[in-house]
Amino acid sequence: MVYYRHDRRGRCLAVAHVPAQDRRRSLVEAAIAVMTREGVRAATTRRVVEEAGASLAAFHYCFHSKDELIESVIEQTNREFLAWHTSPSPEAGTAKEAIEISLRGLWSITRDHPRRQAMLFELTQYARRRESLAHLAVKQYADYYDTWVRFFVELTERFDVALAAPAENVARFAVSVVDGLTFNYLIDRDDETAEGALAIAVESLSNQMLPTKGRKPARRATS
Repeated sequence: MVYYRHDRRGRCLAVAHVPAQDRRRSLVEAAIAVMTREGVRAATTRRVVEEAGASLAAFHYCFHSKDELIESVIEQTNREFLAWHTSPSPEAGTAKEAIEISLRGLWSITRDHPRRQAMLFELTQYARRRESLAHLAVKQYADYYDTWVRFFVELTERFDVALAAPAENVARFAVSVVDGLTFNYLIDRDDETAEGALAIAVESLSNQMLPTKGRKPARRATS
């Protein structure tokens, strides 16, 4: 199958058929690229299809609206985070080492890709302010919390430690720490101070790991 689009000079060009799933993926990647370089609001439908080398017809075939595209972008970026941060490193010999490896891994993403991290903050706020997308911002952070809960629970099982507080509370604190370090760095790009703060964060979270001898493991919080 062949469809047609027009270039900037109005010339009609024949374009080979691209499966909808592949086209949808390329549009999501194009949207992420535009948002990272120019901001979320710059990712108009026309700007995204131009970035993807697609047509408006192809966009509307894949997505019913820009909100649906934004939803797919949030789901994609969330999957990338969850795929990377799933469990403690097998190289860690202690709970503290596992926490440090995890935090430093997340920190390296911010340090190496600050513009993308800035886009993720902006994207979350964009979704939060739109009634049709607000649930995605809620889900995004719920997934973050759940991932950290699983991380800390696995630490207790693997290293024979107990949490000093409910897993959900420690997980929320971890997310707050990562977000705070990231946002501060996006403002001042101060590597030295960020490294110092990261060391304190590792120490603080490690202090939530207590020997199990004579203690009962902390229970998960109940609603």
